[in-house]
Formats: sequence, structure tokens, C-alpha cells
Amino acid sequence: MKRKAREVISFPYVQVQSKESPCKTRTMLTTRLRADLKVYAAATKALQESVGTDFGRAHKQAERARRAYEVARDKLKRHIESHGCA
Repeated sequence: MKRKAREVISFPYVQVQSKESPCKTRTMLTTRLRADLKVYAAATKALQESVGTDFGRAHKQAERARRAYEVARDKLKRHIESHGCA
């Protein structure tokens, strides 16, 4: 059986997109998620190192990074759920 390039193959509990055409939006969102995770990891490290010095500023930066990571994670999750390109 020949499949179309963008056909989604469904299995119980799993959806796999055909390898001929990966989802560009998913790729972009995954890249954004990874970048935000790196920023968040760096911010938490800076937060640990700032105890006793400029903790307030480091805490605000870590919180901004955490929120950005969570937004990116939620966008990717919603995209995968609606588009079926896990």
C-alpha cells in the first residue's frame, strides 16, 4: 500500500507521521522548547550562584525563563494534540 507524503499512520495510543514530510511547525516548536529549556537551566544555575548577592534579580530572570519554557511546552503539546504529528 502506497502512502501519501503527509499521511498520518495511526496505531492504538500512538500517531506517527510519515517520514517523507516532517511537520515544520512541530520542528520549530521543538527547537523553541529546547532553546527555552537551555535558558531556564542557565537561569536556575545563576539563581543558585546568586544566593546572598543579587538573588532578587536572578529570581525574576529564572521565573521569566520558567514561564517562557512552560508556554513553549504548552504550545508544542497543543500542536501535537491538534495536528497529530507526534
